Amino acid sequence: MDTDKSRNIFWIIFVVAVLFRLFFWVFAYFKLPISTDEAWVGLMSMHILKGEFPVFYWGQAYMGTQESFIDAPLIYLFGANAPVIRIYPFVFSLLFVIVSYRLAKKIYNDEVGIITLLLLVIPVPYLTMCSAVIPPDNCIVTAMLGSLALLLTYDIVFTGENRAGVFAFLGLVLGYGFYNHILIASYIGVVFLFLFLKDKLIVFRKNFWVFLICFAFGSLPLICYNLMHSFATFRDVAYSADFRGFVENIKTLFGLTLHFLIGMKVMLYGDNTNYISLPKVLSVFLGLTAVILILIVTASRFKKMWRICVFSVKNVDGTVMLLITAAAVIFTFSRSGRSNWWAVRYMLPMMSVLPILFAAGLSEIKKYTKAGFYSIVLVILFSQGLGNFYLAKAWNDPLLVSEKLDLPDTKPLMKFLNEHNIKHAYAHFWISYRLTYETKEGVICSTPYNERYAAYKVPFIDEVKKSDNVAYILHNKLGLKEEYFEACMKEIGGSYKKQVIDELPEQTGKVPTGFVVYYDFEAPYKKVPLKEVARDNWRVSSNCNDKESSKATDGDINTRWGSACPQRPDIWFMIDLGGFHKIGKLCFEFGQYGTDFPHGYRVEVSEDGEKWKTVSDMPHAGGGLYWRGSHPVCFANGNTLTAAFPTIDARYVKIVQTGAHPIYDWSIAEVRVYEV
Repeated sequence: MDTDKSRNIFWIIFVVAVLFRLFFWVFAYFKLPISTDEAWVGLMSMHILKGEFPVFYWGQAYMGTQESFIDAPLIYLFGANAPVIRIYPFVFSLLFVIVSYRLAKKIYNDEVGIITLLLLVIPVPYLTMCSAVIPPDNCIVTAMLGSLALLLTYDIVFTGENRAGVFAFLGLVLGYGFYNHILIASYIGVVFLFLFLKDKLIVFRKNFWVFLICFAFGSLPLICYNLMHSFATFRDVAYSADFRGFVENIKTLFGLTLHFLIGMKVMLYGDNTNYISLPKVLSVFLGLTAVILILIVTASRFKKMWRICVFSVKNVDGTVMLLITAAAVIFTFSRSGRSNWWAVRYMLPMMSVLPILFAAGLSEIKKYTKAGFYSIVLVILFSQGLGNFYLAKAWNDPLLVSEKLDLPDTKPLMKFLNEHNIKHAYAHFWISYRLTYETKEGVICSTPYNERYAAYKVPFIDEVKKSDNVAYILHNKLGLKEEYFEACMKEIGGSYKKQVIDELPEQTGKVPTGFVVYYDFEAPYKKVPLKEVARDNWRVSSNCNDKESSKATDGDINTRWGSACPQRPDIWFMIDLGGFHKIGKLCFEFGQYGTDFPHGYRVEVSEDGEKWKTVSDMPHAGGGLYWRGSHPVCFANGNTLTAAFPTIDARYVKIVQTGAHPIYDWSIAEVRVYEV
């Protein structure tokens, strides 16, 4: 193909690709609210502007924060909004298109490069999502960096490029990609394999060490973080499926997951369980065409591929690098304990391979029948266009967006919170950080407990816990349910107000939001300040392991009283306060013995140690609510528990175990009593 003609065709197709993605980008702005995954990045950008320097996303030990650092100056200039945090995936999706074109052109020729570009101009809907709205988790960037690494590797291995600068750049790309997302591991394996196949003594070459040093430099944030945190990244993500899981993942991959990358099915949001299938005739056509095109390109290049079997790349075609990359991605997905059918993002590196292989196969067909070639290309583009039409139609349905994609309209919710001067709240992960970003931190919203990354601290939770005017925002499909929340509130006592947002007068009710707000909480001891009762004159005792009872009041959180036997009903721990006090709350601290919380307990008080009155009965302490400060909080992965009740004069306090556990005993590291 003539160079000038090829360049002109490239620019025409690329401009169409830009315009298509721009249309979806604008369409998504009007039709699709931001998600917490997007807001998470934006919030980190806002905190970067305040001087923070996060290495990884909050609450996890992987996925670099380059997106937040890129978004930070944009937020500074244009404010915290949806378009600003969606520029990043839009730009990198276009870079992915350019690199894919260059890689196809390098391995094959101008014609295959143009066909690859043509297949990406109106991409499969999942790739459209990656360019229009969804980060998702840096995966499109990983695919772009991986394709760039393959391009550089091809130059080194197949064209004899031996400049130290190319090795250095390859090392930086892979190292930075490794910090950016560990998903790039598939590409790293392929690059190392082909460098070794090119030169069996490469470890003794200066350029290889240049490559390694630059790789280490590119991944320096990841390396430093893991050295300081006991290799937390690999503890987080490096767990594998067993053989049975491996087989199931393989079945899932070919039976469903790959369908989204071929365009046979349309996922309605990133890694969401809602999808639409193309008409069966088109779906079958796309599946068969994918298989046939890969077989054609493999067969046509087999003579230039077989030598890889004897660990040589002499006279080997670059197709083998693409096929091995595909195999590496499939293996990584299938071996991962995180994989499931809707985790398409983990398969996104396949897009570095599939369009190019399809284009190479189509180029072979074109040699024999141009009519066949154009017919297949038209059907593929029509199918991908239809899939994108289905996607746009779904996004255009506000009821579907709200109820199926769990992206309800938050404007009525924000209006209510503003009218009641509520600046702090708890909500499900999918709502909380989205609301915080949408209000530009006018409302600080945290999850009530770490429902997504249990081993890590919940962002904003300390600030919310300290607030005096806090709301619980429940949603009919996400997180805590109304019935459960109200049952827990009944157990712990106190009062609250409740507002179903859809019943607000100003709501049209056309698209229910699903929000219910609980607010204006009042503890059983009312809104009176409590102070801790001095423990100097206390006497404590228990009917189990009484000799260690004093450890619950020794001021050392690392010691404890323990029942010395598995929990069972009627184990009790008693406190003689040494005098009468008007008490309203008890606090149990568990310290490092968090698993030993009581699985049910009753608080009794007495004036004389003979006649007892029950003031609090908590039959389901684990996982429920307890009063802390001005509002209830969730007992989950915590080391503190309180029992609140209407203030009452008492000298003796008895905590009676009503639950049971076959293994754990009941421990108290420190116990405290509060009075008016």
